[in-house]
Amino acid sequence: MKDPNKTNCTTCLLSGYCPLFKAYLVTDEEMKNPKFIRDIRSFAYVLGFLPSEWKNYLVEEYMAFSGVIVDKKTGQNVDLNMDVFEIDDDIHFEGSSKSISTANDTITGYFKRVCCTPCSNRPHVRCEARERFRVFATILRARNPGAAIRWGVANDNNSTK
Repeated sequence: MKDPNKTNCTTCLLSGYCPLFKAYLVTDEEMKNPKFIRDIRSFAYVLGFLPSEWKNYLVEEYMAFSGVIVDKKTGQNVDLNMDVFEIDDDIHFEGSSKSISTANDTITGYFKRVCCTPCSNRPHVRCEARERFRVFATILRARNPGAAIRWGVANDNNSTK
């Protein structure tokens, strides 16, 4: 895989990205894997950002990514929909019956639950948060390929004898 910090070739300089440096879009199957979810959430937790810092961090990381995001199913390059993070902290989620938002209804509340809280033994991704988690996890995988290669993979040291 090409080093993401080296964009010396003419193609990369002209296009603004490197087509040889690829990261894969997180799949539905991966989001059904509790170990994959736990590994990503644990990685995010260790980064130590405050809930209010996560949105900007993800936007900056996505902008700094010099490669392409590829959908494994289609083989096509895709752009991530960053609008999934555009829930203001003073606007409640659609479908909420509350007249004012609470910490759990906000994007900061989402990041607090997903990135700033230790992961439970049985992690899952709620249906309404699937695309948000997909974008979040894809950005982390794109910018941290060394760590991401181990996400969701069973630890060979754990023997069940």
